Amino acid sequence: TRLAVAWWQLARLRRRAVPADAGTLRTCHALASVLGVSAPDVLRSPYLPSPCLAGFRRPAVLLPEVDSSLSIRDVLIHELAHLKRLDCHWNLLRRVATAVFFFQPLLWKLSRRIETTAEEVCDDYVVQYGGDRQEYAHRLVDIAELSTAPIASAGVGVVSLRSMLAHRVSR
Repeated sequence: TRLAVAWWQLARLRRRAVPADAGTLRTCHALASVLGVSAPDVLRSPYLPSPCLAGFRRPAVLLPEVDSSLSIRDVLIHELAHLKRLDCHWNLLRRVATAVFFFQPLLWKLSRRIETTAEEVCDDYVVQYGGDRQEYAHRLVDIAELSTAPIASAGVGVVSLRSMLAHRVSR
């Protein structure tokens, strides 16, 4: 039930979002071709604490309305890396598994580790494609400060769990 409610909230958030500006869309298309994925929709929403990727058949990068100090290029590389790795699919699978086997503590631990690893790999994409390591770490902290509410559990975001942040920044 929790997963269904989160999915419904994310779909509602996506419906209410507006398309990003033309410059952001051009950047997304250029980066998508570099990463070898088809460019998703890029939308902005005032109700989003941090960027995330949402959707299976028609994925979209959802960006907060608030101008974050994180480079839009770095955000798009991170989210496109999630798309390339099919992290939305893996995220759903692990959420369903933990819902069905809620009594298995090792599965919960594995689920958290999978999520952490996905974020670390996508952070590595940002650095690999020219992002400054220290600047990126500072921007992650800035985004975490803006985040007052967690992202819906059906999305894959730049900052998904605050407990992961210290490890990601130290990496």
